[in-house]
Amino acid sequence: MQSVREFKIFTQKFTTPLPTAHGLWEERKSVILKETYTDSTFSFGEVATTPGFNSFSFQDALAEVQLWQKGEDRLTFRYICPALSCMKSSIWKEDALTTKEVVPACLYFEKLKSSDYKQVIKRKIGLKPSKIEIPEILRWMNQLPADSQVRLDPNQSLTNNQLNAWLHALEGNKKLEFLEQPIPGMPPDAIMDIITSLKVPVALDEAIITLGGLRKVKELGWDGYFVVKPSLLDDWDDTLSFLQEHSNVCVVSSVFESPIGYECVIRACTYSNLTPGIDRRIFLGGKYEIDDHHQATLNVTSVSNQKLDQLWRRL
Repeated sequence: MQSVREFKIFTQKFTTPLPTAHGLWEERKSVILKETYTDSTFSFGEVATTPGFNSFSFQDALAEVQLWQKGEDRLTFRYICPALSCMKSSIWKEDALTTKEVVPACLYFEKLKSSDYKQVIKRKIGLKPSKIEIPEILRWMNQLPADSQVRLDPNQSLTNNQLNAWLHALEGNKKLEFLEQPIPGMPPDAIMDIITSLKVPVALDEAIITLGGLRKVKELGWDGYFVVKPSLLDDWDDTLSFLQEHSNVCVVSSVFESPIGYECVIRACTYSNLTPGIDRRIFLGGKYEIDDHHQATLNVTSVSNQKLDQLWRRL
C-alpha cells in the first residue's frame, strides 16, 4: 500500500493590504500539500510564491505539485522542495517538540495606536523619498515607549546613497533592533565598513534565499542577524539545526502562509531566542483562521496535527 498524496489551492485576502517596496500586497495564494502514510499518520507542506524572494510563478509550482501527486519523486523538482522537506521534518513529531510560549513582533499599520504595540515592532520603509521618510520614522520611533525595539524593512529597495543616509540617521538609536535587508545581496565592503563603524545592526532576509541558504551566507562571512523564513528554505531540519546553533541572531519569520503553514512556522520558533516576525492579524476574521493563532501569546504546539487535519477537510 502506498501513501496518499493530495493538494489544495488556498487563497486568503489580507484584511489590511500590506504596502511593500514591491507594491501593495492584497492577497496570498499558495498550494498546501498533504501526504498520508501507510500507518495513517500524515504531514503537510506549503508552496508559497513570495514577491522579492522567489522568481517562479504560481503555475510553475503547480505543475510540479501535480507531478508529485502522481507519485513522482524527482530530484529535478525546483520549486516545491521547501514544501516536500517540511513534510519530512521533525516538526510533525509533536511529542518531540519543546513546549514554549512565543510572543511575536507586530507589523506596523497607520491605524494602530502606540498603546496597541507589542515590545517589538516591524515597519516597512522605502515607501517615500528618504529625505521625507527618515525624519518621519525618527519622530515615530522617538514617540514609542522606551523599551520598544524596532525592525525597519525596506525590502532591499535602497540605493547605496540612500542606505548611507539611513545608517547615519540611525546611528546610536537604542530602539533599533536592526535594519532588515536594505539592499539586494550582501552589502559590499564599503557599506559594511560604514555599518561597522556606525554600529548599526543589519539583518539579511531575501539574500538568504538568493545566495543559496543560511549556511552559505554564513560561509560568505555574514555575522549580523538572519531573518529566517523556513517556508522558503529547501531543508527544514537543517534550518532548525541552524536556528539552534545561532539562536541569538536568528529571527523566525512568516511569509503569510495558510493557517496550516503558519503552524509549521510557529513550531520552528522554539529553536530561536529572538522575538519572531509572525504577526497574523492581517488575516484576522478570515473564514479558515484558527483562534489559537490570534492570541497575544502563542503556545508551541499551538494547534495539534489532528486539528490541522480537521481544517484541511474544510478547505
